[in-house]
Amino acid sequence: MMRREWIERSVIMLAALSGCGGSSATDAGADAAQRVDRPMASSGPPEYRACVTGGRDPEGGFCDATAMWGMAVTVDLHSMMSLVRGGLTAADFDGDGRVDVLVTPATDVAPTLLMRRGDGWVDVAAEWGLGGLRRTLPSAAADLDGDGDQDLVIGFTTGSAVRLFRNEGARFVEATPPLGREEELSALLPVDLDRDGRLDLIVAALSYPGACSGDVVNGCPAGVRAYRQVDAWRFEPIAVDAPGCRAQALAMVDWDGDGRDEVLVATDYGMFFGGNMVLRPGAAPGGALTLRNVTAGTGFDQEMFAMGIGAIDVDGDGQDEFLLTNLGRNALITRRGGRGVDVARMLGADNYGMSVPGATPRLRYFDPDNAREGPYGRFQEAYLDPSASAFPTTKWTPVVFDLDDDGVSDVYIPAGTIFFDIYPEPSQQHGALLRGTGRDLVDVTGAMGVGARHDTHSAAAADLDADGDLDLVVFRSAMAGVTGGLTVLRNDASTGRSLVVVARGRGAARDGIGAMVQVTVGGRRMHRRLDGNLSIFGSGPHEAHFGLGAAAEAGEVTVRFPSGAVVRRERVPAGRVVIEE
Repeated sequence: MMRREWIERSVIMLAALSGCGGSSATDAGADAAQRVDRPMASSGPPEYRACVTGGRDPEGGFCDATAMWGMAVTVDLHSMMSLVRGGLTAADFDGDGRVDVLVTPATDVAPTLLMRRGDGWVDVAAEWGLGGLRRTLPSAAADLDGDGDQDLVIGFTTGSAVRLFRNEGARFVEATPPLGREEELSALLPVDLDRDGRLDLIVAALSYPGACSGDVVNGCPAGVRAYRQVDAWRFEPIAVDAPGCRAQALAMVDWDGDGRDEVLVATDYGMFFGGNMVLRPGAAPGGALTLRNVTAGTGFDQEMFAMGIGAIDVDGDGQDEFLLTNLGRNALITRRGGRGVDVARMLGADNYGMSVPGATPRLRYFDPDNAREGPYGRFQEAYLDPSASAFPTTKWTPVVFDLDDDGVSDVYIPAGTIFFDIYPEPSQQHGALLRGTGRDLVDVTGAMGVGARHDTHSAAAADLDADGDLDLVVFRSAMAGVTGGLTVLRNDASTGRSLVVVARGRGAARDGIGAMVQVTVGGRRMHRRLDGNLSIFGSGPHEAHFGLGAAAEAGEVTVRFPSGAVVRRERVPAGRVVIEE
């Protein structure tokens, strides 16, 4: 079928769709159209395991500490919405050395900013100047002015451009006029693109209001926006030489090994508006900074419904693979000879976390004669046979972290419905926790206690109780009859020691964002890029957490800063270390 015909036929089907990555606001007709019968999860654990005496998980996995820690946040449907997603950003906003949690629900209520006060957590969003915001979703924390505290970038589902807030110690104050136009935003990435010591900003936008030939979900495909910080809190647009698309997620990587980072863009509706992209920063004629599309020949241009991207060294070769989650089968891209190759099936990352535990998946390719698939079956390259007692899940941004501090990266992947009527997904899905073995990924969702049923589109990993391991926070989406909100999962799976590396850059680049940290333990090398484990709707702290296993120290820690400076330390004990440029 020709692409034009695909688009024309799909626009009719998508008229009731709220958007894969952003706004869930609808008019009355669309809202009614979205409330369709769909498979519901009917078995498996209804809730997370409760933390027992002493606040621990009885089975050595994760337990629900939300109430115990006083971090309950609830969100219900508002207005004409049929689904309320939310974002999460974990950062130390008040500088007390403890992680705070910002919750940004895409609805008619203000964000929640949870900070530690004494033995509990308190919502301080109003006193910090965020009480008047509504319909927030993506957010990012970063020290944009180099004064040592975490400022805030916030995007919205509709009706607002990107807004930047300066941290003045106990309050956020809007520091600049909004950047760009009104768009449906999904990801915000602060990064020093031109290596001048100031953080710039890259924005992934799904759509903008208007009529156009590529109209989808009552808007036009937007794409990537970029802004250079030319002086303190003064941002100017950067030209982006790339087509409009539904840009969903962002990541930074030195794709070609030349010492300079490229921008990876995961795109939604790839078969309609172009696949995933690789953008390279460089100088345009006249010397102005630009982002240029260099995707051709990279092998990264998969046409998919990409929902998120995460960097993880699955096979232990010292080079990251890139896990692209999907509305269907995932992709796991490795680089061979400078070209991307999908090895998801080989390394166990393509199908997992089935909606009904115990079901035996029978993978097969699209069957055009199957009524469930119809002419739109190629939206999924492969999925479960509908005669099996399970349905596929829609996977979102991977959260890459070392859950047990054994020195091998693991990944938690949220899953949640998008109300896509031509896709046989259930609501009340559950995420998947995949443990890295150093060779592949193994599904340990049930054993670790993270298989409770609700729709989740965002999550973050952070050490909330300062015990040395990384806990999980997830946002449960709200829908008709289902209350959403925050769930906090305490980690009791760690069996080893850990080392947290904080990189401090010079001048305005205090966060060290973009620095590559490498740790050597015995004969094993591990690496992390300081990007806050970026999510489409938020991020974690700008620090690198490494599991050391049984080792009491790292033999060597190397930090390569974006400026090119390299700092090495030997025999660094477990705990926390700050390395200055």
